[in-house]
Amino acid sequence: MKHSIGLIGLAIVGLAACQQQEPAAAPLAAPSPAAPVAANAPAPAPVAAPVEAPKPAAPPPATADERSKFYKDCWAQFNAKDWAKFQNCYAENATSEQVDMGMPPLVGRANVIDKNAKLFAVAFPDLTGEHELTLVNGDDILSVVLLRGTQKGPLPGPQGEIPATNKKIGYLALHHITLTPDGRSVAKERFMYDGGTFMAQLGLNPMPARKPLEQGWAEKPSLISSGSEAEKANLGTVAAYTAAFNKHDAPAVAALMTDDVVFSDLAAPADRVGKKEASSRTTKC
Repeated sequence: MKHSIGLIGLAIVGLAACQQQEPAAAPLAAPSPAAPVAANAPAPAPVAAPVEAPKPAAPPPATADERSKFYKDCWAQFNAKDWAKFQNCYAENATSEQVDMGMPPLVGRANVIDKNAKLFAVAFPDLTGEHELTLVNGDDILSVVLLRGTQKGPLPGPQGEIPATNKKIGYLALHHITLTPDGRSVAKERFMYDGGTFMAQLGLNPMPARKPLEQGWAEKPSLISSGSEAEKANLGTVAAYTAAFNKHDAPAVAALMTDDVVFSDLAAPADRVGKKEASSRTTKC
């Protein structure tokens, strides 16, 4: 028992001796001292921020003459089927509607071009619009447009696709647009025309209707509102005519017409000519 303890004790002493004989680790080198800064050394130059290129100034709002020209240029681009230019006539979020034709309004420039203009161009490759009367008032432009063409392709409709009929159309439509505040693109447009006449000209409506118009008006006025006294007088006449019409007052309606007046109801097969014919029928509507 004493012998065993002695061996263990010798082993512990030997281990301690070995540990004491191991060389000590070399001390870490001290960090090199920082270079001294001269008292009169100049301060480092500040880093200049990147200079942004100035943004081009937005063009001023279009004048009335420029708005009128813009409108007619856009129709010329449509007639030429120049879609690259024509698409720039509309604002990015523009809307387009065919009033009371059973089709939902279109929203967005791409939809207006792809789901309206281009589809009509496929159905009527020779479709053109001719301005018979154009009125410009601020951001609003109204025009009576003669649309002519031949249906050579399919045409989407509320009841389904209409196959090519190879029939000619020629009818008057009212086109109303509202421009963006700068007057340089279309924010909203509406087309108004008689769907029964349109379908009859395609041979799809048996009711009596106008034959396709082949020629427009002899005079094609383009007017810019100026707020003149003549304009105010015309507006007063229209207001009086509307009031008499709403009352079905034939004598009052006749008093606002010339003897050779022409009343053109585009849903009717023919015009009504003369004061007696026009006033009596308009008040019976």
